[in-house]
Amino acid sequence: TTYFLTDFNQCDSQTLSVVVEVSQVNINVTGDTSLCLGQSVQLFAEGGVSYEWSPATFLNSTSSATPTTTAQTSTEYTVIVTNQYGCVDNAIVDVDVFDEQPGGQVYPRLSLCEGSQLFLDAQNGTAWNWFPSSSLSSPSIQNPIASPDDTTLYVVEITNSCGSGFDSVI
Repeated sequence: TTYFLTDFNQCDSQTLSVVVEVSQVNINVTGDTSLCLGQSVQLFAEGGVSYEWSPATFLNSTSSATPTTTAQTSTEYTVIVTNQYGCVDNAIVDVDVFDEQPGGQVYPRLSLCEGSQLFLDAQNGTAWNWFPSSSLSSPSIQNPIASPDDTTLYVVEITNSCGSGFDSVI
């Protein structure tokens, strides 16, 4: 926007102008991600001319737009991005760390009254596939609602950064 100021006095008038430019930081970052303990993953940010990641723990660089982390525990990273006009904004990237391949759990038998429903519960992961799926609210979430008509063996395939495995519950 251009602003004008006109100064009038008895002898003369003069007009001055100033241009005000407004800028914002348009950050684009890696989505939340996961890794298996001992692996590394590259993070990504863009939209500025300088970057500052924190915490510095497990990062190979805190000032790179694309640092690599070898996180040993799940970590929430914040990146502060500054654009060419000095405007600053930040974003958060969660890195979940898994220490082993999922699966092998046989959960205790659950009891349910006919016509009722209950939540099934699976280990943490990045993807789930329950079957049989016909009596579930959603077969691809960690905790679906089950409403079986009869005694049912549910099996869930769980995937994380370390691999896939199967759990089950009756």
